[in-house]
Amino acid sequence: MYNIAVLANEMKPSNIVLARHICEYLALRGCKSAVRGILTESLDFGGLSWDNVVSCEACIVIGGDGTLLRAHKLVSPHGVPLLGINTGTMGFLADVEPDCWRQRLSTLLSGDFYIEERAMVRAMIGGKEYDALNDISIKHFNEAGVGIFKVYSGNELIAHYSADGVLVVAPTGSTAYSLSAGGPIVNPACKVMIIQPLNPHSFNNRAVIVDLSEEIRVSFDIDKTLVSVDGQRVRAEGIDIVSVRESPEKARFIKFSDYSFYKLLFEKIKNNQIV
Repeated sequence: MYNIAVLANEMKPSNIVLARHICEYLALRGCKSAVRGILTESLDFGGLSWDNVVSCEACIVIGGDGTLLRAHKLVSPHGVPLLGINTGTMGFLADVEPDCWRQRLSTLLSGDFYIEERAMVRAMIGGKEYDALNDISIKHFNEAGVGIFKVYSGNELIAHYSADGVLVVAPTGSTAYSLSAGGPIVNPACKVMIIQPLNPHSFNNRAVIVDLSEEIRVSFDIDKTLVSVDGQRVRAEGIDIVSVRESPEKARFIKFSDYSFYKLLFEKIKNNQIV
C-alpha cells in the first residue's frame, strides 16, 4: 500500500474533478491520499491529513509547471518525489498528459518507475540561503532606467550587462523564464548554470554557460533591484550582490522507462509550443 500526496491547481475546477478521480482510483487500490485545500472539504474517503505528507512515497501534482514548482517547495523538504499531470501549457516538469493518468498511475503502483534527481542552485541573499529549481531573477525597477549588472565567477569578471535584469539559471530552468528571454536549452542532466541577460541594451547580449561547481556573484545597483527565487520575490533591501552556487539539495521526480527529455522537447517544437 502506498501513501500518496495529491495536489492540484485549484483555480481550475476541472483540476479538482481530476484530483477526486485520482484519489478515488488510489483508494480502490488500497492507497491512502494526503490532500490539502479544497480537496479536504470534498473527499469523503478515509485519507490522510496533510501533516502526514512526510510518510508519502509520491506526490501527484495536477496543473502546469508553475503548480509543480509550488508543490516542490511543499514536499521536497520531506524527500517526496513528484509526478506531474500537465493541465497547463508547456509541461516540461508536469510531463504526464491528462488522458494518460490511469496508465501512468497503474505503472507507478506496480513499481515500474525510477527517480530522477535534478540539480538546484542556492543563492545567498542578504545573509539568507534560498534554493531554486529554475532560476534566480535579479531585475531592475522599471522606473529606475537601465540596470548595470556585473557577473563574476569567483573573483573573475565574466560578463558586464546593461540590461533590465539577469537570470542565474539551474539546468532545469533552461525551459522556463530563460527560454522566453532567448536563452539556450540544455538537458537538465547537464551540470551547468546559465547566465542570461534580460532585455540587454548593448551588443554584449549573449548568455554565458558556466560549470555548476562555480560560485557566481552578480553585483547590481543597491535599492533599485528586485530579487526573486523561482518567481517568488525575496527581501533584498540594502544589498548590492547575490552569490549563487550549486545546492547540496536535489529535486526528485518520478519518471518512467519511456521518458526522454529530447523526445519531449521535439514534441513541444512540433506542436508549436516553442517558437
